[in-house]
Amino acid sequence: MNLRGIGLAVLAAATCVHAGGFRGDGTGVYPDARVSAAWNKDTKPVWQVKLPSWSNSSPVPAGDRLFVGCETTLLMCLSAADGTNLWQASLAYEETLADAERLELEGQRQKEQAFNALRKGVVDKLNDVSRQVQNGNSKESFAVASRLAEVSKAADEMQARFEPTPLADKYRMPPAHGGTGYSTPTAASDGKSVWAHGGNGVLACYSFDGQRRWIRFVEKPTQGHGHASSPVLVDGRVVVAINGIHAFKADTGEPAWRTNSAARFGTPVVTAIGGKPVVITANGEVIRAADGMVLASKLGGLSFNGPVVGDGVVFFANDNEVRAYRLPAEMADTLAVSQLWKAPGPGGRAYASPVCHAGLLYVASDSGKMFILDAATGEKVKEVTLQLQGACYSSPSIAGNTLIVASEGGSVASFEAGRDCKETGRMKVDGLRSSPSIAGDRLYLRTMGGVSCFGLSGN
Repeated sequence: MNLRGIGLAVLAAATCVHAGGFRGDGTGVYPDARVSAAWNKDTKPVWQVKLPSWSNSSPVPAGDRLFVGCETTLLMCLSAADGTNLWQASLAYEETLADAERLELEGQRQKEQAFNALRKGVVDKLNDVSRQVQNGNSKESFAVASRLAEVSKAADEMQARFEPTPLADKYRMPPAHGGTGYSTPTAASDGKSVWAHGGNGVLACYSFDGQRRWIRFVEKPTQGHGHASSPVLVDGRVVVAINGIHAFKADTGEPAWRTNSAARFGTPVVTAIGGKPVVITANGEVIRAADGMVLASKLGGLSFNGPVVGDGVVFFANDNEVRAYRLPAEMADTLAVSQLWKAPGPGGRAYASPVCHAGLLYVASDSGKMFILDAATGEKVKEVTLQLQGACYSSPSIAGNTLIVASEGGSVASFEAGRDCKETGRMKVDGLRSSPSIAGDRLYLRTMGGVSCFGLSGN
């Protein structure tokens, strides 16, 4: 079987395990979308709603619902028809606790606040003494000594008031960059339920009417700039990549398996080998979905984005280099995943995950330079300057035969997918870092201010 044949077989087998989430089925390709995307500066949204806060998460259309994130750890369910807020749920740590432990946590946080107020008073007094010394007020040495005595007494009082707060320490929010926040992970849905994952390490499942089915604290992310990887559904499990790769039974939340891996920002991708589902991580592992066994490793090591699969090949796009690995046709406990090619990337930071369509790989940098590569050989077919306003964090999408790209400054442009890549439309929206989501003839964009829904036909 040739490369194309292998790819079709793999993708056909994988369709039974994919579900809607980040970039649809994880590829960013929406083959059934009805598109002309003839946008212009006068294009208006079908509907537009403001939300309480910003988020980098992508919208997830599922039937008549649209699931979106909102800072700090909020999941919102909107009507796909008009953006009406149907319900919302919090992924705060408190939601994972029993009543008694929640009350204890609140009490410990109040103690911390009181202690921090005392500590601030001590620091203010020390700063006051320091200013006197720096000003050279030697004749006021008695006053300085008196102030030092006050500081010493205040420090003793502060120490006497100190009490350990283990719950408050455990459930303290992890560090995050101001541009990442705690709601960057995109939700996942099978059309009946929705699974949401917060940047605080909490994972939860809800029914479509907002009833919580289960919630759990998995582990606290250690990425200093914040957590971004989204959950994926595969083989009756929900898989999240935090510091390790965790799988839980999707219906009950019970642990299924855990596999060691390095913390990465990118979302894993799901595909199938020999008809059996596997998870490929941004750290470069190929993991069997059934039991968490690592079948291959050291393929990726992506800095910011996630891998994608197309034409029987998994692609890893780093800042200055793109690598392609051919997936084997049959499953085994140890897989021989051979490198197919390695090619230069467009340079700059690769925040956006690439997209593969019709034998071509589209790789965009944060500066808006895009390389179109032959997916089989890595040969550069064309270099495109996208002329986007602001950095390109959004991963490109393919709707039908239309390539859609977006940027932080609110530029949204469409191109005829292919070797020529001719621009077909362009419009301006509010700033966004999320990726476009598509359902039928609708384009959904999660902007910094809310959600905008556009007709892909331009109306």
